[in-house]
Amino acid sequence: MKLSRCLDESYLDFLMHLHGLEINGLKAYDLFSAIRKEEVEIADCYKVLARLYGLLETALGDPQLALYKLSDIASGSKLTSFLRGYGSVLLTSGDTRTYVSAALRTEFAALRAKIGEKLKFIEVLYEAILVAVLSISILSVLPLWPLPLVVGIFILQLVGLTSYITAVYVTKWMYYNTSALSAALEVFFILASNLLLVSVLYGLVVHLLVFGVLCVIVMKPVKRRVAIEGESLKILNDTYSQIMLGEPADIALLNSLKRSPLLEFRLLLHSLLSGFRAAEIIRKLKFPVLAFKVMSGLVTLMHYSPPNSTHVTSIIQFVDEVNNLRKYVEEKAKHYLLYSGIVVLLIVASYVMIARMPAVVNANARVLGVYAYVSAILTAMPACLLKDRTFIGSKLAVPATILASMTLVLLYTGIF
Repeated sequence: MKLSRCLDESYLDFLMHLHGLEINGLKAYDLFSAIRKEEVEIADCYKVLARLYGLLETALGDPQLALYKLSDIASGSKLTSFLRGYGSVLLTSGDTRTYVSAALRTEFAALRAKIGEKLKFIEVLYEAILVAVLSISILSVLPLWPLPLVVGIFILQLVGLTSYITAVYVTKWMYYNTSALSAALEVFFILASNLLLVSVLYGLVVHLLVFGVLCVIVMKPVKRRVAIEGESLKILNDTYSQIMLGEPADIALLNSLKRSPLLEFRLLLHSLLSGFRAAEIIRKLKFPVLAFKVMSGLVTLMHYSPPNSTHVTSIIQFVDEVNNLRKYVEEKAKHYLLYSGIVVLLIVASYVMIARMPAVVNANARVLGVYAYVSAILTAMPACLLKDRTFIGSKLAVPATILASMTLVLLYTGIF
């Protein structure tokens, strides 16, 4: 079970590497050979399969038959059907390049569909927050049985945390580098809203101070990861341009690395010129996910590519597919940001209507400001995460927090 899960999780990486080799006329057994020699950086489960493939090929003496036997070992994963289909194409038309390209497109389409399902679930949770806010607002001001503030906050936090964690999973499929520390700090920020249960106004001040401290901690690493990823894509395009102008692939890559102002790429250049193993260098520099894919593809497989741009083209195609996924999710995230404003307007409208009926309202009407603050932040967090990789480091986090804070102060103090 663990093997099949690992194979499925890194299946897209396997196809990306194989596509780069197929474009240059090489086959799957060449990729397994490269993995076995540690010339390609990929998940450990594929390294295990590569070693098993080497044993099978030695024992059977036939690379194609070894692929069939390997597919039996990988049973229960996507790789099983792929290897069997790949072997059939090898025996018939031999056009494995087209087969791999189709498999890569199919996998990206499946990933897009999987992301779409998660986004629909997030939309359902947003609607649940709207319903919960409306219901809690009514129950909080009923004179017969007012809903305790702690219960209302707990319900909102439960739904909000579920949507946030779902968004974290989506960012991983988009090849964003959402660190465990960043996610843990943002979950802590959600739970820290319980300070409002102790003292609303003083709790608000402390919660905003927590937000400021977390911004200092999170924003710099996020900006650094974005800069490294952007620089890796710049190096990719620069390398491609130089190859198109007639430069050998390895010289083009080294020239592109020389122009980079970032320390990570300077270290990579120095290490390559010093003769260190490419895969080990990439792994130790700890690039963000997409930058790792790009630089790993450029560096570790460069010697498999003839003096043309075909291998770099395959990496560019992979990046384009990832960017298309990101644009799709970012468009959805822009719509989700509207929910934050809608929640605030809904609570303000409820407060205005309730204020006109003093006979059926108790002092709990002021807590609507607390619900407005908590729900506005909870609805903004997944949208900012999907759009900008993080909530606390997002450009929209400060405006969303200010809007939520102003609403809380106006409603709780009765100024509105």
